[in-house]
Amino acid sequence: MRNQGFANGQYYDPNALSAGLPNALQTLLHQIDLIKVGMTGNLAAYQLIDAQGNLVTGSEVDYNGSPAGYTEDPQEDINYVSAHDNQTLWDINTYKIPTERTPAERVRAQVVGEAPVLLGQGIPFVHAGADLMRSKSMDRDSYNSGDWFNRIDWTMQSNEFGMGLPVAGVNQDNWYLMTPLLSNPDIAPMPSDIQLGTEMIQEFYEIRYSSPLFRLQTAEEVENRLTFYNNGPDQLPGLIVMGLSDAADPDLDSTREQIVVLINANDETQTFTDATFAGMDLALNLVQANGVDDVVKTASFDSATGSFTVPGRTAAVFDDFLGLTGTVTQTPSTNPVVMGTYIDIDVSATNYGDTLDDALFMAPIDPDTEYVMGSAYGGAYPLTAAYAAQLAAEKGLPSLADAAEGRSPDDVVAVAWAGQFPTGETVDFGFAVKVTTSSGEVQTSVALFNGATFVTSFDSDTLTIVDNSTYSVDRSKRFNVDRDSYINGTQPSMYYGSDQTMWVGFYDQMRPVVHTPLNGIPTDSPVDQAWLYLYVTEGRKFGNWSQSVLQNVMAHPATTEWMPYAVNWWMPWTMPGGDYGPGGTPNHLGSGKIGTWLRLDITAAVQDMLRSGLNQGFLINSSINESGVHYGLATKEYWDPSKLGYIRVYFRTAS
Repeated sequence: MRNQGFANGQYYDPNALSAGLPNALQTLLHQIDLIKVGMTGNLAAYQLIDAQGNLVTGSEVDYNGSPAGYTEDPQEDINYVSAHDNQTLWDINTYKIPTERTPAERVRAQVVGEAPVLLGQGIPFVHAGADLMRSKSMDRDSYNSGDWFNRIDWTMQSNEFGMGLPVAGVNQDNWYLMTPLLSNPDIAPMPSDIQLGTEMIQEFYEIRYSSPLFRLQTAEEVENRLTFYNNGPDQLPGLIVMGLSDAADPDLDSTREQIVVLINANDETQTFTDATFAGMDLALNLVQANGVDDVVKTASFDSATGSFTVPGRTAAVFDDFLGLTGTVTQTPSTNPVVMGTYIDIDVSATNYGDTLDDALFMAPIDPDTEYVMGSAYGGAYPLTAAYAAQLAAEKGLPSLADAAEGRSPDDVVAVAWAGQFPTGETVDFGFAVKVTTSSGEVQTSVALFNGATFVTSFDSDTLTIVDNSTYSVDRSKRFNVDRDSYINGTQPSMYYGSDQTMWVGFYDQMRPVVHTPLNGIPTDSPVDQAWLYLYVTEGRKFGNWSQSVLQNVMAHPATTEWMPYAVNWWMPWTMPGGDYGPGGTPNHLGSGKIGTWLRLDITAAVQDMLRSGLNQGFLINSSINESGVHYGLATKEYWDPSKLGYIRVYFRTAS
């Protein structure tokens, strides 16, 4: 009973046997040093200011002649305040807390006793029923005491205190102390006391798992992020102040930068001030602010002075929690970013605060880019200048009005997302833009409004546009066709992947498809010209020489994945004219070109393929010709390998 501890009254609330003992304050401060080391995960090398004001390591703090700190990693450490051996926490507190203290005060002492375990580093261990204020009627060794002393009342109507005098064994010598305590009707808690204490401890669980800062994985992380305040011989007695910072890299908690834990075991309210916290935007953790304990809700923080006020027998957690967090990422199709680069913009926001009934996300299009039509996803939609001006007037949004000013009515000037944004929900949306200048920077800033009220904004990283128009070294590469076939509207279900000839023409119902790899060209290289070469082997259905010409032969970038032995007119080419993009400059075929190479312009398509990384090859078609003329082109299976089709790309690099 004389040996009180941090949570049950040492120095600040002495019981009848410990009152007036010498060195009570020094004993308490040393106990606090031991608890601080435990809250680091009992790290041997962690440095802290001890009760004498000295900078020491965890291993230099004395624990009954042994080093208190002994681990190299917080995950090596299991922390607890009571276990299956010896008395429960309630029972040991019964010995030590002054007998005149109420059950409600005893519950608060028990909660404070569990706080360093549940809010510190390492692995927490809570003895079965400790959160229910469990008692074994002061039995010190109940392994053979049966259910009468070992039972737990999960209904929380009783904590089983005062069920009888425990068996003799190791208890008999203390019966004279136990008897008056066990028979004292003012010690056992009421069901409402048990319920409150249980829920307060459960809130510590919720707080612990709300941030990875309470569960650091390495000694280095603990050393870089955990700091103790209120140290040395002049500290406020019975108060532990621990700071957890997310300022170091990497960012572990996207919702917080600073957490401050204050565990005030003292029975008096205490105010702690440190200039470190002056100017910080800290508030009581939402779990406690919305929780069951009305006492902790009176804890406060004064940002001007960096002062915390915490009621007696209370553990309070303050943080700079961001009620709403968001990120904007920009992913370019080339590195470095050059004119013509496509940039995917992705926005993600999570609402940890109150529901926004009329949320509006606004993402103006960077002036060095243009919106890619049809690219918005996740419920987002483009805003033309006309619509943006209307919306700006309705909601009173001057920044949106500025974006629309001077633009053509149909120009897309922003992308928006609107709707209800409930607590706990995440909004994900995005769009794509194309870089339209050869220099400058691209950054996307997203503003969030609730109605016309500004809530917050998120900024992406900045992408620098590189001017590659000055690249001076001319290069070229050849890429051989690695697969080819043709689709045939006259026999739409047939495959031609093994033929030596692919046909083009015949009322535009015969269309070759070819593919070559495009590799080894730096994605920032300007492509000056790209040509597709296919060898013309023969022609058919010449009524006369004037009808032999096949006009407007073009190569189009294919947009559908295909294989030579699986492509036909219907699958995956679902409709004539579908599954391919715009063609390049047209050429023509005539009887005079038999035995020569057909050259088709594919410059724009190759530029896009290099920037986007998407290469499905090309489809070749022509104008409808009433004579049904069609020309044969050599495939990769053609008997003469020297006639294999290829692409030649002319480009420039910086070196």
